[in-house]
Amino acid sequence: MTRISKLQKALTQGMVEGADLAQEIYELGEYALADVEDCQALQEAIEAWDASRATDAPRGFEELQALSGLLQDVSSHEAYEFIRDETLPKLVEIFRREATPAARDQDLAELLFLLKLLAMFQSDEGIECLIEAVHSGFASEEYLWEVIFQIFCDADHPAREYVANALREPLPRGFAAVTYLDFVNTLAREELLESHPFDTPEGLALLNEWLLDPDRFSYAHSAAACLPFLFSPERDSLMALAMEHVDSGVQLESAWASARLGGEGGVKLLARFAQDLPHAATAIEYLHELDRDDAIPESSREPDFQALAEMCQWLAHPNEFGEPPIELTLFDTRELFWPPTNDRRQVWLFRYRYPENEAGEAAEEGLGMVGSVTFSLFDEVTVGHSPEDVYALHCCWELEFQEDPRAPLQRSIEAGREILQAAQEAD
Repeated sequence: MTRISKLQKALTQGMVEGADLAQEIYELGEYALADVEDCQALQEAIEAWDASRATDAPRGFEELQALSGLLQDVSSHEAYEFIRDETLPKLVEIFRREATPAARDQDLAELLFLLKLLAMFQSDEGIECLIEAVHSGFASEEYLWEVIFQIFCDADHPAREYVANALREPLPRGFAAVTYLDFVNTLAREELLESHPFDTPEGLALLNEWLLDPDRFSYAHSAAACLPFLFSPERDSLMALAMEHVDSGVQLESAWASARLGGEGGVKLLARFAQDLPHAATAIEYLHELDRDDAIPESSREPDFQALAEMCQWLAHPNEFGEPPIELTLFDTRELFWPPTNDRRQVWLFRYRYPENEAGEAAEEGLGMVGSVTFSLFDEVTVGHSPEDVYALHCCWELEFQEDPRAPLQRSIEAGREILQAAQEAD
């Protein structure tokens, strides 16, 4: 009797009229495509979805995203080849038919998700489809463009230079333009471009516009990052705009750009930023990258300060709090044999505090760790825990993250303390 996999069963149940296909796929949890039979079943489901579009009861794009989302986890060469040769051409066909100016706003993210898959699987037809979409300006303000162009930043992607050059003229539009700029800046730093795509009248005008825009600091940050790779006379005026920008992050990026071009003023500005806690970690990294460690102030070389700066940078990341805390103080530091890295090292705990928000919610306080993986276990660690308890939980978390066999079945202070104590005794 032929075995029916969990995926095949979910697809069969989900494709029944009135069933919730997306929910059926969601309930599978993490599911890796390894068997060609599963790939064939998925292909048939995508073709059935496509066929429904010509009927009076077309299936929605959320179902297509649920189906295509399964393609993100492929665990065998046979499955990969089947998807590349059979499934991707169908996705290209669907995208070209559905991604028109008449596409509904609520469907744009699902359609762009198809482009993300085409970028991941690296097929020639898929890459050409993506380039066509950029040139047409399709959904150019959608944030998924950042994810798509980030895929091409991977040094192993075979089409990265081809895509960068194919989109030079005309430049992408809207938000897609600045994410393309971030992508080509990456290639420029690796010296993979003969010339920067924005070193043209059209590109220079965009850079000038973004550096003058008072509402889009992130655009100005990207514009400042490309300045060392420009050769047009306009570079000097753009550098002046970046240096005088109201946002300190843009000023920091312009200091790096100036220093990379050999400007001693940029080095001195980076040295000042290296003493400013919210920017110190980046400034120190830039000076090191530029082989100007001699310009790092003595106070900024102290391990305690550098650990503090790293914690501040992590907390301010957009994926965390998005801004520096109003208070950040040393809670504990010590040298330990750290099981997740199997070595003896200095570790730090920092106590941070954020003010109450506009809704009147209480101030947020917590503890973050530096020395191995910089992180804060927001939902588990409080300022009432002892340092030993916090190190124990972080140790368990890191071991779990690494899928280390020493990780306990359930994370707990007791389990972490036992692992740490055994490690110290063995050391």
